[in-house]
Amino acid sequence: MRMHIANCSEQNQVLNYRLPEETKVRTQNLAIGRQIYIGDGDRDMTEPQISAVADQLGTFGLVHIKDLSRARGIIPYVWSDSVIAADVILRVDQHNKGVLEGRGKLFREQAAIASNSTMENAGPLNALEMSVEEDTSGSFKSTDHKPVAEGFRRDVAA
Repeated sequence: MRMHIANCSEQNQVLNYRLPEETKVRTQNLAIGRQIYIGDGDRDMTEPQISAVADQLGTFGLVHIKDLSRARGIIPYVWSDSVIAADVILRVDQHNKGVLEGRGKLFREQAAIASNSTMENAGPLNALEMSVEEDTSGSFKSTDHKPVAEGFRRDVAA
C-alpha cells in the first residue's frame, strides 16, 4: 500500500516521521500545493506503518481524503493511498482560506467589543472611532480576496 501526502497549507513543510520498526527519523520536504509519496523506496508500506505515520502527522493536522467532508478548521495535509487529484488540493486550499477569513472577522468583532468595554470604563472618553484596513502597498499582492476594510464608531452622546 502507498501513502501520498499533499501540502494544502500556504507554507513549504518538512515532514518528520518514524516507521515503527526503525529508530531513525525520516525527513521529507513538501512544497506548497504539492504531494509526495511516503515510503521505503520502491516497496509498499504495510498497514501498521501507514497507521503509525498517519497517527504521528495527525497531531499536526493530517486528514485522510475520505474524512475531508467532516474536517473542521485548517487542514494542512491530506493523505490517500493513491495520487491526490489537483482539484482536491485546490478545494482544501479554498476551505483553509475561508477558515482564516472567518477567524479574522471574528477577531475584528472581538476587538470592537473589547474597545466598547474599554470605553465604558474609561471615564471622560465620549467618542471613539476605529478602523482596520489591509495594507496592499507591499510586495505581496493577493488576488483571491477583497482587502479588509472594517470599522466601528461609538459615541456616548448618541
